[in-house]
Amino acid sequence: DPTQSLTRIGVGSTKLRPTASSAAMRAVTRALRLELASAADPVACEPAQRIRADACISVLQQPDTTPVSLGEQVALLSAATDGLLDEAVHTRDAAATDQLLRDLLAAVSAAAPELL
Repeated sequence: DPTQSLTRIGVGSTKLRPTASSAAMRAVTRALRLELASAADPVACEPAQRIRADACISVLQQPDTTPVSLGEQVALLSAATDGLLDEAVHTRDAAATDQLLRDLLAAVSAAAPELL
């Protein structure tokens, strides 16, 4: 469902306040915009903050032809915002990062399919 896309975080709020449309997405994206904006400041940005932002950006990028489901988006974004992907994304190229994210989703799906 395109209305659930991560690119629409905060779009469509009637009170002009960014809000995600599901409780799970709200919990994961609470400070995402601020974190990404802070990481964009080259002067005040700490290296660890930049690495965390890169991990979040890697998760936000989706294939055009096969969008990720809401449960998968929440799982990946939760891992990124908790810092679980920092080192892995920082040391890999884009293709290896994509494969890592697919493998992570496969592992979560195998271990706890009800989460996705």
